Amino acid sequence: MDAQVDEIIAGGDCGSNDCPTVFRTNKPGVVAVQGYAMRAVPTPEGEWVVEVPEELILEAARALGR
Repeated sequence: MDAQVDEIIAGGDCGSNDCPTVFRTNKPGVVAVQGYAMRAVPTPEGEWVVEVPEELILEAARALGR
């Protein structure tokens, strides 16, 4: 079953919900990341590699108490 998004923990402040964002999910220890697809990186079916600013990852870590 796919994780459900509970809340934004980093990013998401661009006003139109189309910018890099990290979400807390209902699965313990799992976050969801929205970013810009990098089609040049081969991935298995159903997976994507996304690019996000490194500050977004640091902001998410702080929000998670890491």
